Amino acid sequence: MKRFNYLLVIGLLATSLFSSCSSDDDNVDTGTVVPGSTTLTGAITSSVTLTKDKVWTLEGFVYVTGANTTLTIQPGTKIISKRANAGVLVITRGAKIQARGTAAEPIVFTSGETTPAPGDLGGVIVAGSATGNGNHAQMEGVTDATYNKFGGTNDADNSGALQYIRIEYAGKTANPNDEVNGLSMYGVGSGTTVDHIEVLRGLDDGFEFFGGSFNAKYLIAYACADDDFDFDDGYHGNLQYLISFKDPAFTDTKNRWRRFKQP
Repeated sequence: MKRFNYLLVIGLLATSLFSSCSSDDDNVDTGTVVPGSTTLTGAITSSVTLTKDKVWTLEGFVYVTGANTTLTIQPGTKIISKRANAGVLVITRGAKIQARGTAAEPIVFTSGETTPAPGDLGGVIVAGSATGNGNHAQMEGVTDATYNKFGGTNDADNSGALQYIRIEYAGKTANPNDEVNGLSMYGVGSGTTVDHIEVLRGLDDGFEFFGGSFNAKYLIAYACADDDFDFDDGYHGNLQYLISFKDPAFTDTKNRWRRFKQP
């Protein structure tokens, strides 16, 4: 499908399907804590806000961790990553993300390279305490045992909100067959809000859900190399309005061989 058609469809979705989000998060109040550096790396252990007046950089794995820790991202905020140390944002079990973009001001995770390419960004991962079937003992691609656990017994768990977000050029290989997707949701509960998200030209899956009970709607996977929507570990939420566009020239040949060449 030509780029023109893609933009037309996205425009129609934005005008006919998207409903406006609350503007409560548009402004920073006097109690907001903003990181002192625009480069984010390592563990974030206290609540912070990424403001839209700066361009933020994810460097390597960035862990938001702690039961009282919330990462808030303002509408219109841009977050970039460089290929040499592709950034992965991980909201660990118990922490929260409040990323409420709007149709007019989406939150964008993208490449910081002059010539963007899939794999420049790692991806976005959210973990919660909802139930699953135990097929995976830890998150894919997250090798640090301090931060890679997920799931529990609380299907009403709340990991925050993800709304009006675009994730571009994602995909990071931690080990052979151990990769980060555009948006990965691990044991995320139904108290979490998830809607109006696009994953564009991801090197691996667009969306992958590992267990959990959250509901989601208005999800777009555009020209991702592997699965557009992948489900593991007994995901049991409700989904509406999912759209997939494929690019025949951009596919994960390794996985294609594994699925169709083996007896």
